[in-house]
Amino acid sequence: MKKIAVLFLTVLALNAANIEERFPGDYFMIHKNLPHYMQVFRMHGDDSVLGLDATQKQKLSALQESVVLKITKAASQIKELELIVQKRVVHENAKSADLKELIAKIAKLRADLTMEHINCINQVQQVLTPKQRQFFIDKLGIKQ
Repeated sequence: MKKIAVLFLTVLALNAANIEERFPGDYFMIHKNLPHYMQVFRMHGDDSVLGLDATQKQKLSALQESVVLKITKAASQIKELELIVQKRVVHENAKSADLKELIAKIAKLRADLTMEHINCINQVQQVLTPKQRQFFIDKLGIKQ
């Protein structure tokens, strides 16, 4: 069983090295099922159908700057800790009990990062009109 677990972790590590990372998106706790409103803003902020006014653009740009700094810092910390876990498991044969504190720290950072993501969504929604919110929802392909 131990050999299978080590083999499985080795395969995961090798696959992880070959899979393109989505940074910082992959480091959210809920990374696929929460919308990325800042991405829509970056891609469609000047779309006449969206119709953002200068004040809205300024608010969203300022939000983007502050959020990107927080998210990038947190995602970098998570990645660094996950690489420590990888090294300790694969090369040092660390047991789960040895890593419990480190795993809890990663989980907390991911939860905090996800809460920041939700706060960002809420702040973007406050800037948008109902019609503009629908534009974002449509661009993201979110179903009711």
